[in-house]
This record gives sequence, structure tokens and C-alpha cells, in this order.
Amino acid sequence: FFHAAGEHRVAHLHRHGALQAELPRLLGRLLARVLDADRRSHRLLHGGGHALRSAEYHVYGVGGSVSDPEHRDAGSLLTLTVLLSPPEDYSGAELLFSAGGEAGGGLEPLRLRRGDGALFPSEKRHNVTPLTAGCRRSFVLEFWAGGANVYNRHR
Repeated sequence: FFHAAGEHRVAHLHRHGALQAELPRLLGRLLARVLDADRRSHRLLHGGGHALRSAEYHVYGVGGSVSDPEHRDAGSLLTLTVLLSPPEDYSGAELLFSAGGEAGGGLEPLRLRRGDGALFPSEKRHNVTPLTAGCRRSFVLEFWAGGANVYNRHR
């Protein structure tokens, strides 16, 4: 794990091109779906260069969260998050999205089932509330206008 606080661990799967080398077909299929959905709704990746900024495997333990009320995936264009755990395996850890674009505005939960994903503009405020029991796992892809990234999401 690259980022390893006990209650919220993150593995950067794109580091050193690992995901791209090990699972190119899966990554290609995911990108095709993301581009299709983006073309129909957000139109953030079309008309310009884009690349994978990060591919992250998140594991939340008790107390784990993304608690910054102003959290955004700054620098990225589009983010896909996929829930890997059945919701009945944990309590808390709700995925929240801003109800509007205003700073300090309310956040509303988005309830996902195992295997469901949410594709959203990376600048949209979002959080994960603290996990109170069990373990929550998710997979997150971020796309940006920069070149392919083989380090952590901040490079």
C-alpha cells in the first residue's frame, strides 16, 4: 500500500505502469465505458488529450473516511468509483456528493451495491463518512489532461 493509515489504506495500482501492464484489456474496457458515458453526459474527456491519472484500491477499516467537507479530486477531469464490498459487510462509510456546486453546501448519500459505480466530474465535492463496523473496499480511477502517470496521483 502506498498510502497506509491503518483505518484507510490506498494502493496505487497504476504505479510503475503495473495495472497497464498486467490488465491492459480490463483497463481498455473500463476506459471505453468511461468514454461512452462521458460522451453522453459530462463531455470532459472528449476533444482533448486525456490519460489515466490514478487507479486506486481503497480499503476502509473502522474509523476510515474521506472527511474533508471540501474534498475534490483536484487536477483530474473525471473520476470513477466502484464499490467492491457488499454493503451488508460494513456500516457507515457512506459515499456523499455535493447537492449543488456551492462550497459549504449540503452533501447527499449515493447508495451503491457491490459492483456499482459512479462516474462524476472530479471537481465535484465528495466524501466517505467514517466506517463504524466491517470493511469497505472500492476501486477508483481518475482521468486528467496530463500524460500517463506512473507514480502516485499527485505527480
